[in-house]
Amino acid sequence: MKRFSLVLLFVVSLAITFSTMVMAQSPSPSQGASEQILVSKSQLPPALLEQIETQSKIDTYGKYVGLGKEVGMAINEGLSALSENAERFANTKPGKFTMFIIAYKVLGKDFLQAIFGILFFVVGVGIFLCMWFKNGITRRIPIEEPRDKTAPKRYEVYRPDESAQIAYVVCFVIFLIIDCIVIFA
Repeated sequence: MKRFSLVLLFVVSLAITFSTMVMAQSPSPSQGASEQILVSKSQLPPALLEQIETQSKIDTYGKYVGLGKEVGMAINEGLSALSENAERFANTKPGKFTMFIIAYKVLGKDFLQAIFGILFFVVGVGIFLCMWFKNGITRRIPIEEPRDKTAPKRYEVYRPDESAQIAYVVCFVIFLIIDCIVIFA
């Protein structure tokens, strides 16, 4: 009898287990499930078919919009946390040094080109102006100093060749082109 009751208990427990799983898979009317009927698209009226397709598209797009909103919120939260931490780090001495190194790596070559190009321009224009006023324009050159301070000084007028003036201008234009290449290349 003991053996029979164990077998009966085993059979009943199996029946309860399988019936619970079957009940879990079938919707009950109390859960708001409705009956479904399969109909081909050709048998539906066009207005109803269009309404069903529109509702299907809205549901699909709604899922994508929800997903996009979630991704956007996650990115926003991540970037705000990153910017707060970066700001705190940037206010420390190692952070300032790191930012200088990053700025130098990004803008270093351009910055050095601009500094050296402007310096090259200022020095070059200064040298050109000195040479131009010495050799490129008409000027008076004192010949001798009088022994008496009241006597008038004697001067000689220096007139440069036109070809020398053209050469100075050509050299200055070439200098400007090279300087622009140094600054902007």
